[in-house]
Amino acid sequence: MPITKFNDTAYHEAGHAIIAYLIPDLFKIEMLTANKEKSLGYDRHALGGIKGKIVKDSKQLNIYDHDKLALLFMAGMAADDMNHANNNIDSKLYNDQEFGHKINSFKYSFDIDLFSRHLNNLKLKLAVKEREYTLSCQKLLYQIFTDEVIGAVILNLRHTLISNPGQTISGENVISFLDNSDLNLWKSNNWTDIQAKRGKQLNNWLKPNRKSKYEGKNCIQKFFIRLFEII
Repeated sequence: MPITKFNDTAYHEAGHAIIAYLIPDLFKIEMLTANKEKSLGYDRHALGGIKGKIVKDSKQLNIYDHDKLALLFMAGMAADDMNHANNNIDSKLYNDQEFGHKINSFKYSFDIDLFSRHLNNLKLKLAVKEREYTLSCQKLLYQIFTDEVIGAVILNLRHTLISNPGQTISGENVISFLDNSDLNLWKSNNWTDIQAKRGKQLNNWLKPNRKSKYEGKNCIQKFFIRLFEII
């Protein structure tokens, strides 16, 4: 049995909001809704949505930025998975055929379109198979959403969303709600370590010619590399 109900739009959108809150330097939430009418303007298949904008110049996005935004746009699907599985991470969730069915469904078409834009940028720079990368996204998001603190915040945000007039919350109020939730302290205690581990994983996937010219060099060697660049 699910935590709330199957195909819970508010739970799905709360999942997006959690990840958006963790990356304010990349994404600004403008609106969160579980109202189909309000979401039709930007996704004709959606029953709700998170509306916002990427705040960093697209030309300045690096692999770590593209990865975080990819996680943001996969977060709704991952939240659904955890809701339907009652926070039990089962091997069936990683089934390639099942995953393929989900990403090709109308339900997730807009999310996957946005996810794919960042995935395509990553594929230019990472020597990793697409399914290996998407699996890593699933695992990280499941890890986050099954955390007891995060699970409680998702449920509280969901309840607030469906209780609000028009089942819609402004971006400012979403941030205020999350600032005053346990997610704020969780972020301070956990997010830096999670980002560091994720960064190492991405670095291991870098194509050889994309690896840092300073990698494996000592301080003196790095000094001479910089010196010759100046000369």
